[in-house]
Amino acid sequence: GWLIYSPDVRFIAKLSWGPAIAAIDVFETASGRRVIRFEGEVSEHPRGLAFDPEGQRLVFAVERPDGKLLVRWWNLTNEKHVPHSWLLENADSLAALPHAARFFAVVRRNRTHLLDPWTGEPQAILAESDLSPLGLAGFFAYSADGRFFAAHTQGNRIQFWETRSGCELGRFEVQGPSLMVMSPTGERLAVMDGLGAVTIFDRSLKQQKVLVSQSGKHT
Repeated sequence: GWLIYSPDVRFIAKLSWGPAIAAIDVFETASGRRVIRFEGEVSEHPRGLAFDPEGQRLVFAVERPDGKLLVRWWNLTNEKHVPHSWLLENADSLAALPHAARFFAVVRRNRTHLLDPWTGEPQAILAESDLSPLGLAGFFAYSADGRFFAAHTQGNRIQFWETRSGCELGRFEVQGPSLMVMSPTGERLAVMDGLGAVTIFDRSLKQQKVLVSQSGKHT
């Protein structure tokens, strides 16, 4: 199962999925009261669960038995909790969902498309942006307002984009990356490799430097 908080910590969502159960329970954290249960299909395979940044909507992606990716979402502020849904294209590769979803990152015809989680409409197409298997698995980061996005792409590259235009702002290589984090404003991106060296990319200066070496000494 999965367990995620809404960004405002008002709700917690619990995914229970197996041969005998397919359900998402949403609880109010202050009271412990279950707000709603959303039933699913045991034949489907969960691919991602996330709240919106305001904690008012919940989105869930599944792979159906026919291989198609289906997205369902619910408005938690509406007492009727009417389900909404849309389908991804057949050849789409969906990246892992962050817990606060501003967009879905989808590789479509070797380019990364940022889709609106609630309509499926493209918000941006990123330049030269074929995410690697590591990038699809969740090795990406974005700024607090969703304006900047970075991910691991083919060839051990880390690429950095402005999401409104899709323009690439920079790239560099990191061997065996293990962690990635972006500053809230998107001004800097930090990536740690498998040996513990941390590379900092400065967006405004369009350059990077290694902050910490393998031995832990500053360079």
